[in-house]
Amino acid sequence: MNNPAHSDKYATLDGLRGIAAVLVVMYHYSNLFSPFHVENAYLVVDLFFVMSGFVVASAYESKLASGSMGPRRFMQVRLIRLYPLYLLGTLLGVAGTLLRLPRTEWHLVATALPLALLMLPSPLRIANPDGQVPQLLYPLNFPSWSLFFELLANVAYGFCFRFLSTRVLLAVVATSGLMLAGKAVHSGSINSGWALASSHIGLVRVAYGFFFGVLLFRLRSARRRTGNAIPLGIAALFVAIFLVPIPEAMRAAYTLSVVLFAIPALVWVAASVEPSRRVRDVFLFFGTVSYGIYMLHVPVPALFRVTQGLSPHASLVHTLAFDAGLLASVVLAAALAEKIYDRPIRRLLLQGTGYRRRHAGIGAAPINQ
Repeated sequence: MNNPAHSDKYATLDGLRGIAAVLVVMYHYSNLFSPFHVENAYLVVDLFFVMSGFVVASAYESKLASGSMGPRRFMQVRLIRLYPLYLLGTLLGVAGTLLRLPRTEWHLVATALPLALLMLPSPLRIANPDGQVPQLLYPLNFPSWSLFFELLANVAYGFCFRFLSTRVLLAVVATSGLMLAGKAVHSGSINSGWALASSHIGLVRVAYGFFFGVLLFRLRSARRRTGNAIPLGIAALFVAIFLVPIPEAMRAAYTLSVVLFAIPALVWVAASVEPSRRVRDVFLFFGTVSYGIYMLHVPVPALFRVTQGLSPHASLVHTLAFDAGLLASVVLAAALAEKIYDRPIRRLLLQGTGYRRRHAGIGAAPINQ
């Protein structure tokens, strides 16, 4: 194995990404994870955006700068990376939605599916099990909303790359950061972007996070330290930040502190340190399955009606055991999907487009980026 300090992988970032995916599961099933304070875990999506900008810049910045990869090829490779698991999550979401909807409303699914297959929003009002009827951008698998905005950021990055000087990136980050600050001060939260009415906030969140990530990559340290203390400390701090209870009066300040400062700082430090081999392998595993966890954590439990199996009067031990089982099931589903479905399909698609052959001299696209 390569020396972690000189690898093109960022294992500590992968570890954070895996933890973040687990926190998203806990947030979306907050009624099941009641022993934990997960109401602020929605902010890990902003971490995903920052990490995405950093990792995409790490993988493709030199290729775009040298001209060995054009914007169309860049978007082709990005779509190959993202689409297979997106498609699987969407199709499983269709099955789960049909199971809970009366036949008289199945036409809504048929209406939403064509746009969803094109990775486009289809903001229909399909009732949730809790009775709410929000106009979600992606009602068949609602976590896909952040993927849509990430793709928009990828388009902007790829096609406008030659204009994205460090000064321009700073201007984009500063402007979008001020807009997020205004939103947080006004409402105390930036938990928006997933519904049609708040989709403009999703655009601001990804503009700030993704392009801050690109900026962090450009300003990164050339050397990385190796050791377990800092990576494990970062992981523990990360969990504490998102699970600590926050008084309502402090929510706006907390939100701004986390999104504008804590998340970029964590990414900056995590990109500068690498754990030893054993911890690195664990971190890389969770980084590898993190995208699958994110795309499958809603439709897979819905298919098996897992969330209906817990009594509201269950003991703490029973609740924790159930929670652990739910998380383990989602992680297992994501790992199997990545190994037997996602990775082979992406490899075939990359070979079919000739990408690996054309870029053999400059390094093939990392399969997990």
